[in-house]
Amino acid sequence: MSWQSIKDLANQRLNKKGVYQQAHDFLVVEKANQLIIEFWGEEVRNKVQALYFRNQMLTFAVLEDDWLEKLKNNQTDFINRLNGSLEVKVVESLRFLI
Repeated sequence: MSWQSIKDLANQRLNKKGVYQQAHDFLVVEKANQLIIEFWGEEVRNKVQALYFRNQMLTFAVLEDDWLEKLKNNQTDFINRLNGSLEVKVVESLRFLI
């Protein structure tokens, strides 16, 4: 019987229960919300918000058509910056809910 480190055992348990993936997805959403404000400033805070991340797709709630257009027009740049800040390419596309 081989000994495993507590860290390895904890990671196995977290992965098995899906907690690690949930935490990762939450961090992607939080980073996206921070980047939105860096991109467009405080005025966007109550108009656009990243909601969830699944299957390499980040979903946003958008309350105004003007902001929807801005997001669509800057989609590639936003994805590149977000992936760059995460240091891994995890986001492949954006989805918008109006």
